[in-house]
Amino acid sequence: MGPGAAGIVRHRPTCLVHGDLHGSNLIVDQGRVTGLIDFAEALAQPADVELDTILRWCAKAREFPPTPDEQGLDETTLTEVPRWLNGAYPELFEREHLRERLNFYDMYGELTLYAHHPHPDEREAAQGRIARLLSGHNHLDGLVW
Repeated sequence: MGPGAAGIVRHRPTCLVHGDLHGSNLIVDQGRVTGLIDFAEALAQPADVELDTILRWCAKAREFPPTPDEQGLDETTLTEVPRWLNGAYPELFEREHLRERLNFYDMYGELTLYAHHPHPDEREAAQGRIARLLSGHNHLDGLVW
């Protein structure tokens, strides 16, 4: 980098991001989250990557079953989670260009599925979601935060 170039590059603080945070990886006791499991995908990343994972779970909860033989939660049971999370951790929602950043994470995930998923029907579904993203819509459209 030349002189002054450091002023152009913005440093995004990172933290440990679980990477797969959804209901099946939460330990709940009497209605309170008491622990997390499955840190296999944990990495140092910007905190809004975790926000994207949580919002994806809220919007598509049925796709995150507790076991392969079960169905995930009904999304309507998670309606208040984004609003609650915004109240509890507003810093996550105040990040500059948050919606664009969340769209980027979504596109990254869909492109990964499209390129690498072993099942053709899943690749085709990812292709449809990519087209939807390119038209300006995604799973976040139905969430209230």
